[in-house]
Amino acid sequence: MPQTTAAASSLTGREAQEAQAEHDEQVRRALAELRQRFVGLGCTARAVDFASLLPTLRPEYVEEALHRLAQEGTADLDVLSDGALVFHFPR
Repeated sequence: MPQTTAAASSLTGREAQEAQAEHDEQVRRALAELRQRFVGLGCTARAVDFASLLPTLRPEYVEEALHRLAQEGTADLDVLSDGALVFHFPR
């Protein structure tokens, strides 16, 4: 019985690694798309609005990519008076 549990645990670990690899790839795609389409344009929007312009990517991947771009200084992050986050790509 312990072998079955170990095999199941290993499978779960492999599935988790595959899921993480897929997540990382999707975020990389979102980063590339955002850089290509918006860097240097001087545009500002909420993450959901940027995500609507990238319909082949899930909104959570786009939002994570936007946060990474803000951390690296490629985009600016601001908070509106209603608490909503907006991202700005400077010219």
